[in-house]
Amino acid sequence: MAGIMMFENWKLDHVTMAVQNNQRAAEKFTDVFGGNFLKEVSLDSLGAKASYLSIGKVVVGMESPTKVNSDIDKFLKRKGEGIHHIAFSVEDIQDVECKLCEKGLKLIGPEVVEGVKTDLFIHPKSCFGVLVQLTEWEEPYKSSFEKRAEILGEHE
Repeated sequence: MAGIMMFENWKLDHVTMAVQNNQRAAEKFTDVFGGNFLKEVSLDSLGAKASYLSIGKVVVGMESPTKVNSDIDKFLKRKGEGIHHIAFSVEDIQDVECKLCEKGLKLIGPEVVEGVKTDLFIHPKSCFGVLVQLTEWEEPYKSSFEKRAEILGEHE
């Protein structure tokens, strides 16, 4: 259990699902699980649109394609609707990156969004087919769920 120390400060940040219709999916999740609808956004650079809701202090995203052959469109054609990725907030992304490399995981990134966050992805081939996003948030987003919710979709 030597790897436990690296993960002790990780917090579930969000879960994103690939769906055919983001609005219908968000309505169903809100109705069934009692989540709060946050917003709908166009993710033009990703060829998708997304609806976001919160369940407790976790954001659940529902992404659907707006362009043929976008990442979400390809995902849906390959795997059908379901979890696209899970994301964790981490404290020191450079340290996490080094430790994950030492463990032989295939990584994507890091991507730096100045003044907001740094993202690092663990390739699905290293995580049983699940894309894992690791995010180190800058302040004020790091300490405020409400601030993170305000910028959903703006920095994808």
